Amino acid sequence: MISALLAVVVGALIGLYRGGQLSNLGGLRIESWPLLGVGVAIPLLVSWTDPPLGGLFVFIALGCLIAFALMNFTLTGMGVVAFGLFLNLIPIMVNGSMPVSAEAMVRADMADSIAAATQLDLAAPRHVEQAGDHLVFLGDTIPIGLFDQVLSFGDMILLVGLATVVANSTRRRPRTEEGQRVLLPALGGIEPALTNRFQPNRAI
Repeated sequence: MISALLAVVVGALIGLYRGGQLSNLGGLRIESWPLLGVGVAIPLLVSWTDPPLGGLFVFIALGCLIAFALMNFTLTGMGVVAFGLFLNLIPIMVNGSMPVSAEAMVRADMADSIAAATQLDLAAPRHVEQAGDHLVFLGDTIPIGLFDQVLSFGDMILLVGLATVVANSTRRRPRTEEGQRVLLPALGGIEPALTNRFQPNRAI
């Protein structure tokens, strides 16, 4: 969650640096808000309650988030977001939950040693990487010591996509400006070629 908020802030700062405005974010047309709400709420509930089928619930949540990203594919960066979510979906589908590297947890200061890391009881949908896990390179293997987190390759792609969406959205012009036609001044009695006024057909 902290990394996602940081991606939003970084994206907003990049957008402002490139001449964007935060007020443009309020004019975005976002489709399928319920999918986003379900996709965000389920992982939070799973992390708080740790149900037996937490991995399945998070799998459903990621599916909702991917659908949400695809429904808003016209926003620049949403395709990257969808791809990152899909990469996270694969190891959860294969292993039942997300495998987390014990070595990465040590490097992220989450444990003092690999032996201690293997004894940690991680909240769903994560588990300490085991010998029988598959596609572990798509699991949580990237240590972020600043936030005491271990992220996956899919997470990194997702964060880049999220920052891209925010940065480009701050530079979007309001729809009233995008749809406005060009009005050229008339010179020497010659009517302008382009106008924003309706011209009725004239009799020849």
